[in-house]
Amino acid sequence: FPSHDRSHFETFDYLTELSEQDLIESIAPIGEEQLLVKQRIVDRIGRNVIKEVIAGYEVVGIELKPKQARWTSDIAENLYKRYPESPFVFCKGTSEENRVKYSLRSATGSGLDVAKIAEKYGGGGHKHAAGFVLELD
Repeated sequence: FPSHDRSHFETFDYLTELSEQDLIESIAPIGEEQLLVKQRIVDRIGRNVIKEVIAGYEVVGIELKPKQARWTSDIAENLYKRYPESPFVFCKGTSEENRVKYSLRSATGSGLDVAKIAEKYGGGGHKHAAGFVLELD
């Protein structure tokens, strides 16, 4: 793979000259390593489980730090695989505006429509991915 001493333009030129197969073989290991790092981060975040009652359901979830929000879907998938007994899972985070944002996820095929749950709190979404925002006092 190109050295770090090359400019972005030189790297781009190098990559555009590779055959499709050589390009895949050059960059695939980098992507695989990035996915492994992301999975380790998601797994670590997923260890800090909390329980809450939302719309009458006792569910598991995670309180996210602001920079972790970009992994909401990955974290939620990790949670509902680890806790299949939970009717759905949530990720929540507090904003600067004194609001708490909830992201709800249910496993495909579970039959639980989290959009209907989110609607009870003024939110919405899709059957297996929805959310709502609560104002803090």
